[in-house]
Amino acid sequence: MSFPNTKNGMPIVLLTLVIFLLLPVTLHALETVVLTDDQGEYKLGRYVEVFEDKNREFTIEDVSSEEFDDRFVLNKTDILNYGHSTSVFWVRLKLKNMAISEDDWLLEIDFPLLKKITMYLLHPNGLYTEQHSGVSVNENNRLIKHRKPIFPLYLKKDQEYTLFLEVFPGISDMLLPISIMNKDILFIKYDTETLLHGLYFGIIIVMIIYNLLFFFYKRYQLPLLYNV
Repeated sequence: MSFPNTKNGMPIVLLTLVIFLLLPVTLHALETVVLTDDQGEYKLGRYVEVFEDKNREFTIEDVSSEEFDDRFVLNKTDILNYGHSTSVFWVRLKLKNMAISEDDWLLEIDFPLLKKITMYLLHPNGLYTEQHSGVSVNENNRLIKHRKPIFPLYLKKDQEYTLFLEVFPGISDMLLPISIMNKDILFIKYDTETLLHGLYFGIIIVMIIYNLLFFFYKRYQLPLLYNV
């Protein structure tokens, strides 16, 4: 059996070995979501990593440490769906704001039945801010009073942040349709939803009134016919 010439073969072997060793790291690397003025909405399902805390024992200090880097698994679906679970789910993503405005972004969870969600925004200086939402959190204790969890984001331009969500589903399924929108897009979305809900309930009310009138008309019409 012959080996490749050392002068020409060794660099190829070493290069192949280096690529092989780095490949898993590259595939697992979490892509940073870059926010710009050219795009108003970002669906985040495929840009997040998830760690399931089955015993509900870890804190933000634990999961944000380097020891937990390998415990997070990259999500590969548009919407996170883990069914019914009593676990706490930690969701991690990276953000960078390249837009002009620093306070024009909102993170939305388009599912109102989750028991509690805490958002931790880890700043470049190592400090973090937190916000709370979910069914168990009174609306007066939310920065944005809405039936769905919505978190305002304050992101300085050209800086990179790591965002964590601590999600306790409660009795509902662990369903997490997560996105980031600028305020204009989100307000248009909810104005449209409000209009559609108003039309729907308006039609229901009209149908109820129509059926009641029809019922009373038939009820009093029959005695009149017998009297004739």
